[in-house]
Amino acid sequence: AEDAADTRDLVAFALHRAGAEVIAVPDGREAVEVSAEIFNLILLDIRMPELDGVAAAREIRRRGYRGAMIALTASTAERDRERILSAGFDDIWAKPISLEGLVERASAYLESVHAPPPPEAPRHPSPEPRDTRARWELAVSHFLDSLPDRWKALEVAVAMIDSTKTCEVL
Repeated sequence: AEDAADTRDLVAFALHRAGAEVIAVPDGREAVEVSAEIFNLILLDIRMPELDGVAAAREIRRRGYRGAMIALTASTAERDRERILSAGFDDIWAKPISLEGLVERASAYLESVHAPPPPEAPRHPSPEPRDTRARWELAVSHFLDSLPDRWKALEVAVAMIDSTKTCEVL
């Protein structure tokens, strides 16, 4: 589960290309809904609207999921680590993480815990294109669509830094 569409699409693309079957969802609520499926590994972003990764992990565990669950977060402060791990996560992977690194860590993690292949589960129709080129084009399209919002956020951050410097000088 990842709320940033471009990131979600790229991660799903990289994992799918590495041979994984992937169900990618935009928020914690949908992650909880699909957690009834049989998974070897669940990756959850921590900061998401609606239902954040910590609350989603607690609910997924409450509903009986006993498989591996990894938190993806930019915050690696000790107080955050304790809160995240106590929610039922098995590990925390710091963002940013390269797609290659993500695939390598997911593969290594699954091999280290000797996860058995999942039994056949009912398939959900995927709204994502199946062929590699179309999936890549969709991921790039989502990224490009998000650039204006990212640019505005960057402008706000720079303005805040500039106003802080101005205040320090005064």
